[in-house]
Amino acid sequence: MRLRKVFVLLAVLLQVTGAAVVFAGAQARVEGRVTDSKGNPIPDVEVTITSPQVSTFKMVVNGDKKGVFKFLLLDATRNYFFHVEAAGYQPQERPFKVAAGSTDSVFEFTLNTIQEAAAAGTVSLMEQPGYKQMAEGRELYEAGDKTAALAKFKEAV
Repeated sequence: MRLRKVFVLLAVLLQVTGAAVVFAGAQARVEGRVTDSKGNPIPDVEVTITSPQVSTFKMVVNGDKKGVFKFLLLDATRNYFFHVEAAGYQPQERPFKVAAGSTDSVFEFTLNTIQEAAAAGTVSLMEQPGYKQMAEGRELYEAGDKTAALAKFKEAV
């Protein structure tokens, strides 16, 4: 009778342990590092993790002085989004999913300063048809050459 109780207890313990191992397989440790465009760590970043599959899921994690953040995902089978931001930098958002069979995932982020982002936006804007001619026309107008400026404005249109 006593031996039977031990076997039943052992069987229950094995089932509980097996269920815990299966559940633990869906977990993942996630780590990330945030740097600026020159490769320097950005301290005190704020990382918000959300999931399009679970509208109520939201986790906010803060990075350390070296730009490193860490967290544990209890359900690594879902799709997630990173939203990374720091004062003075353009925020970045990126989707992610932990690789199948992986329990550790490392992500790297490079944030541009607001000035770098604005400069990059200006460059791409100048590549649009007409914007370059418009800027040249403005410079000519401000320099006092109204005839040449008018020609550039007409070219821009």
